Amino acid sequence: RYLWISGLQRDAVAELSRAVAVMPDDAPPAERSRVLGAEGHLLTLLGRGAEARARCEQALALAREAGARQEECRVSISFGAALHMTGDLEGAIEALQRSRELAEELGDLEEMTRSCINLAEVLDQSGQLEEAVEVSRAGVAMARREGIPGVLPMLIAELAARLVRQGGWGEAEAILPEAIAATMSWSVGRANALCALAQLQALRGDAEAAERSLREVDAALREAVGSMWTAPTATARADAALWDGRPADARKVVAAELGSREQTDDSETAYLAPLVAAGARAEADLAARARATGETEALEQAMRAAAAIHEAGRALIAAKSKPEAALFVALAALE
Repeated sequence: RYLWISGLQRDAVAELSRAVAVMPDDAPPAERSRVLGAEGHLLTLLGRGAEARARCEQALALAREAGARQEECRVSISFGAALHMTGDLEGAIEALQRSRELAEELGDLEEMTRSCINLAEVLDQSGQLEEAVEVSRAGVAMARREGIPGVLPMLIAELAARLVRQGGWGEAEAILPEAIAATMSWSVGRANALCALAQLQALRGDAEAAERSLREVDAALREAVGSMWTAPTATARADAALWDGRPADARKVVAAELGSREQTDDSETAYLAPLVAAGARAEADLAARARATGETEALEQAMRAAAAIHEAGRALIAAKSKPEAALFVALAALE
């Protein structure tokens, strides 16, 4: 866990794989639940929803068999994320609400914040942005009230990113410095805050500032794997290039990220769909330029690339219940 939140995600995967490998078959149910639940959690962070769901189901059964309510709470949060990733929205919300109730009963502040993070994400990706913002606000308020500095930057970052999409640019800009300046925090939390700032800077047309912020994100997430961590950075970088009139640079960023997805076996859609929209926009801009200058070959290349990106987006959402992701793919079709 320390390796993961420090941004050393490949090392975290390796350590957890070793823990699963050496776990005795006759280990007590609560201990087996703890290890398998941790693996399920990691799989959700890697975007491998089907594997995460299966592992969390095993861990939940063991936790309930042992009457280990702490483990049940912890695993339920990851299970909710896995259910959402595999298209079961109602089941995801139910699991996350149950985990939040358990966390409150147990007085477990860390798991209460985790349940806020995952519930807000599920609501967001199901098209309920306003509700997601309110859950994020509640999480930030609780972390401040209870004094949980480690997770506060992550909560602020996610709230700010949603505020930007909602049009609350001023509020997002006001709260982000607290997350970025934090020293007692998860590296991934600060990186997410910098990514949200870069997105805001890109939208305001300050490509130079956005790139400076994104270089800090790159340093913090130097070992990141999975689209949850890498795709938002790529999307912000592509958006900055587009707003700066550099669609060819945006094309390269999108191509590199979509190519890395195949290498990491990443099946998550929520973080890749905005990148698909950015990629289609880059190709549309390049096509418009080629048409204006009479470059037939460049025009045909951009049109083929746009069609391929849109088809990739359609494949991403084909078997998922993700209204927010579907919206970005629809935007790609419009381009």
